[in-house]
Amino acid sequence: MKKLLVLIVAAMLAVTGVAATGCNKGEKEILVVMRESGSGTREAFEKVVKKDGVSLEKISKGETVEYSFVTNRQELPKTSDVITSVQSNENAIGYVSLASVSSDVKALKVEGVEANVANVQSGSYKIQRPFLLLTRADEVMTDAARDFFNFCMSSDVLDTIDEEGLIQDPNRTPAAYAAAGSLGGTINVTGSTSMTDVMTKLIAQYKLQQPNLTINPTYPGSGGGRTAVEQDATGATIGLASSSSPKSAYTENTLCLDAVAVIVNPANEMTDITILNLFDIYTGTIKKFSEIK
Repeated sequence: MKKLLVLIVAAMLAVTGVAATGCNKGEKEILVVMRESGSGTREAFEKVVKKDGVSLEKISKGETVEYSFVTNRQELPKTSDVITSVQSNENAIGYVSLASVSSDVKALKVEGVEANVANVQSGSYKIQRPFLLLTRADEVMTDAARDFFNFCMSSDVLDTIDEEGLIQDPNRTPAAYAAAGSLGGTINVTGSTSMTDVMTKLIAQYKLQQPNLTINPTYPGSGGGRTAVEQDATGATIGLASSSSPKSAYTENTLCLDAVAVIVNPANEMTDITILNLFDIYTGTIKKFSEIK
């Protein structure tokens, strides 16, 4: 009888041991979701996420051989693509504009700090960036482009910025818009995909003031916005960038601020993540969420 009891207990212990050690056996690797090269969102994220003085930005620029990006990753061209990928995969992690976060995904705290207006304005939420309007450094602008620029930088747009979930720059006190009279011509507005929604609203508002103008908006990414202004021969182009990358050819003008939110699938139980965790996930040192300490 004793022998039978010993066998039963041993069997129970064996089963318990398998359950304990094998609880994460079926867990899949993290799918790392990134924006494409030239994305302002990617630039802003990668400048902040670093380890031992090496940032993800240095990896993107080929300035380090010590680290490389994880192989299990996606590099996507649009904010909406990142959200769709994370929404459809419980093992995914990505980053998007805070203004784009919906109930389809979950935004994590970073270093215990939530991405919100107060924390961005105070600087306590670290992964943040400006939304910029780019103009030629020599200040050559058509009357139409200058009037549109003045409208976007005025106090008339602050309600729209708030409605879009973006954040007013606490260091700027804009004046009211003063129209330059009835204008015609064409303005090219081009750049950051993260700025699509807010610029669509601002263009529609401005058209009520200047109905005879033609505005051509395109959103190839921040890199495309910078290039467009650099190549602008007439002063009819306003570039859009969602991270700072100064050059002598253009001036960066802050429209508003935005947080880059770290997102996971709503089924993920995580609520907080550190900068170091993010670096290790994006470089493949951490391959599963259960490995995060």
